[in-house]
Amino acid sequence: MFNEVDRFVNWLRRRNPGADTAKSYQYHLRKFTKIVGDCSPADVTLHDIDAFIEFQAKRGLKSSSINRSVTAVTSFYRFLADEDPTIECPVLRHRHWLRDHQRLNHTQRMVLEELRCCLAQQTTN
Repeated sequence: MFNEVDRFVNWLRRRNPGADTAKSYQYHLRKFTKIVGDCSPADVTLHDIDAFIEFQAKRGLKSSSINRSVTAVTSFYRFLADEDPTIECPVLRHRHWLRDHQRLNHTQRMVLEELRCCLAQQTTN
């Protein structure tokens, strides 16, 4: 898999030399190959993707960071499938895409702040 990753990263650099995408994807794919090793890309299973996500989660990475890694793997497999249509991407969006924590909107933040103030007043009285 190391050769395929190098080909993909070189292709990204040629495609858009000024972008940081190649460098970022190379970083994420290096982490990926630490989990799956130098096997054939066709031998990677959804369970390997599960292990890759679990490895990152145990390191304390946020879901947005893990999703960037999963996106790099998905793009890598799209590149490979262009050359060999028999290669299928082991990433399943419904299984491997992690949801980010939803942020509170302005109204929700205001209500929460009011509640905090009320609770603070009650504890001081």
